[in-house]
Amino acid sequence: MNAQKCSNFALHVTCTFLAALFGLPWMLNAQDPPSLVDPNLGVRTLVSGLSQPTSTAFLGPNDLFVLEKASGQVKRVVNGVVQSTVLDLAVNSGSERGLLGIALHPDFPANPGVYLFWTESTTGADSAVLAETPLLGNRVDRFTWDGSTLTFDMNLIHLRAFQNDATNGIMRGNHDGGVIRFGPDGKLYIIFGDNGRRGQMQNLPDGPGCTTLPCPSIPAGNMPDDQFGGPEPDNAHLSGVILRLNDDGSAPTDNPFFTAGAKRIARATSDLDREVGANLQKVFAFGVRNSFGLAFDPQSGNLWDEQNGDDSFTELNRVEPGSNLGWGPDYGTGFAAGAVQGDRNRQHHD
Repeated sequence: MNAQKCSNFALHVTCTFLAALFGLPWMLNAQDPPSLVDPNLGVRTLVSGLSQPTSTAFLGPNDLFVLEKASGQVKRVVNGVVQSTVLDLAVNSGSERGLLGIALHPDFPANPGVYLFWTESTTGADSAVLAETPLLGNRVDRFTWDGSTLTFDMNLIHLRAFQNDATNGIMRGNHDGGVIRFGPDGKLYIIFGDNGRRGQMQNLPDGPGCTTLPCPSIPAGNMPDDQFGGPEPDNAHLSGVILRLNDDGSAPTDNPFFTAGAKRIARATSDLDREVGANLQKVFAFGVRNSFGLAFDPQSGNLWDEQNGDDSFTELNRVEPGSNLGWGPDYGTGFAAGAVQGDRNRQHHD
């Protein structure tokens, strides 16, 4: 993928801008490097001495929170100097886990809510051992800021973390996503990777199963995803999604699958059915592989995500309500007219 694939000037400028904005040098060839045209922008060291910083949130022009992935610490940095550790969580940082995402409430500081995405450790201390996290060890919590410390207020959601599939035999801890953002609508958006699952939230016929017919010995779908169940999006298999929540963790009634979830709850015959229905109500988009980037365009309000390929084919998507973003196994291979080529795999569901 390079800028030569942008066949007209407008698209060329768009490709160059997105490459510079999201730090994707592979989108540009050596003859056409990005250039900085705004003299107010620059790349310089803001603060040093941090350990694996993952995300930031600004309290003021020179006042910000910085997260550290493996220490589980939230640092307050003022004028380029670490002032204090305002929170220290016992995190599991194995593989891609850890303290990953932060968002301030839209009415901050009048509303002192600070939201964090993190992976908890079962040991009560920081750990990088893959086995030392609960099944639902990824979580989004709300904390309150009193001017000097962050204090736990409430949990919004628990998500899958433990990966030790009986059919795989390899313990993993990747594809946790973890970026969280409040949108212009005041809702909290959470991007969560597939976490190694192959259930109904991935772009598959009906969860894992036969995809190349004929294969009479393998069901076409609706197979358990792992020893914990699936493929339906119960709490242990709600992955590969962008979630949209109210600031208290409840599901907004205008979410794209809210009605479908309500119908599932209405005809439920088990707690699992009700769990699946409630989770569907929280889904904004699905078919996500993994992501380290989620942002709203400040002008249009459009939501964009970045999704990682394995070792190439990272894609950018403008995400609409109900989007199927294609994974697995499809993901972007290049720029088409105004969109990542992976759009050909995207479907919208009413």
